[in-house]
Amino acid sequence: MKYLSLDDDLYRYITACRSGVDDRILQELRTETAALGDDSRMQISEEQGSLIRLLAAAILRELRERTIRLRIVVQRSNLWSFRFGH
Repeated sequence: MKYLSLDDDLYRYITACRSGVDDRILQELRTETAALGDDSRMQISEEQGSLIRLLAAAILRELRERTIRLRIVVQRSNLWSFRFGH
């Protein structure tokens, strides 16, 4: 079974990615959506929103890291080609 230990850096990252309860715009959107009556049942909870935001941030972070790694590989390949004319 895989697990991830929660060190101080990871804890700060998770709390930074959490959608804030004190976010004025999110609170206004929640209030406006709740006023829609039956249509408001499609609204997700604050906790679900926090989880979705966390997952999206983690995915984007991984994509950025992979992009950086790919750029390094491409740059090294270009440098190799330039040096040795291949």
